[in-house]
Amino acid sequence: GPIPAFGGDKQWFVVDTCADRVVTNVYAAWRVYAGCCAGATFTRSLDGGATFTPPIEIAGMPNFGTLAIGPDRELYVCGVGFFDYGDFMVARTNHAFDPATTPEFVQRSSADLGGSLVVGAAVNPAGLLGQVWIGVDTSSGPNRGNVYLLASTHDASSVDPMDVQLARSRDGGVTWQPPVRVNDDPPAAHAWQWFGTMSVAPDGRLDVIWNDTRDDTAALRSTVYYTSSSDGGRTFAANRAITLPFEHGVGYPQQSKLGDYYHMVSDRVGAHLAFAATFNGEQDVYYLRIGDYDCNDNGLGDAAEIEAGDAADCDGDGVPDACQIAAGTLPDSDGNGVPDECELPADLDGSGAVDWFDLLLLLGRWGLCPPTPITCLGDVDGDGVVGFLDLLTLLESWSDVP
Repeated sequence: GPIPAFGGDKQWFVVDTCADRVVTNVYAAWRVYAGCCAGATFTRSLDGGATFTPPIEIAGMPNFGTLAIGPDRELYVCGVGFFDYGDFMVARTNHAFDPATTPEFVQRSSADLGGSLVVGAAVNPAGLLGQVWIGVDTSSGPNRGNVYLLASTHDASSVDPMDVQLARSRDGGVTWQPPVRVNDDPPAAHAWQWFGTMSVAPDGRLDVIWNDTRDDTAALRSTVYYTSSSDGGRTFAANRAITLPFEHGVGYPQQSKLGDYYHMVSDRVGAHLAFAATFNGEQDVYYLRIGDYDCNDNGLGDAAEIEAGDAADCDGDGVPDACQIAAGTLPDSDGNGVPDECELPADLDGSGAVDWFDLLLLLGRWGLCPPTPITCLGDVDGDGVVGFLDLLTLLESWSDVP
């Protein structure tokens, strides 16, 4: 049955997937509002989610935030102050993974994100216009250990209602550098960049998406935009739309918000995005792959590997055969790395095609197979005779390239 895991409003969790652990740890935090345990808003599981510890307090009690794990397994929890949505805070504990200790969030710092988080405004009248995202570079590159904080914020002194802003810390969240504006459009009264969402790839690349009304002067239609940074958040690539526009107000006023959360997970090639939209004339949850897939996590795009001939795709579905065999979606009964449905038994010379060379090999072995052959080349149907049935099979497979 369900496992009691405590919690409250806007709960978020992160999994410690440290490679040397047999059982993963789970860390969760939530907002005080509608919570189970007053000011205690953090819990952990040290047995893969089978049980959860009694909640404890987080320094500053951050709201509307997320969690991230650093390269030394330190844990960061971010959010805004309960009464001050311009106070972007980060709490850190270094020993959440240790079952012998009770985590203490002894470090609490604040970052400038160029404005305040907003709850309830034009594009999302009854909900958040985004939450606070934290990510850490766990790569072996020059930005290892960098901590990033991102949110969609409103600057009361600007004509622009909302921008996506990112701050960076190079000392484990102790101090923060000035914010960087992620969206590259000129400031405009109709340009809402809301639901800013960030994830960090294993190689340190930052991926950022958000809903954007820059293309609609009435601000009634949003488009999901994307950008990335490969220099630790100093600069970002030109913004680009990755969805069609959608009417974010579908369903209002019965439900005057699209939702409070998106989520994105990055790998070395691209990112997986779960988001809300109204493409179907109603509020739905969608999945979008940003960039090429990388099914074997080797840092190379599947399509690029197939095109270069470095990965076989015998059924032409765009997924390397090796990945589908490993996942069990394509049977490979003889374990030769070729899916059963793509086997060419008449390819006698193993060239990947059935051609004149195979025909010559078959004709050269016409007749009965030896009594105890190791192999009987040409006996395509395995009946012990190289004959007309084998010839027919070969001709039917002629020039059939997997």
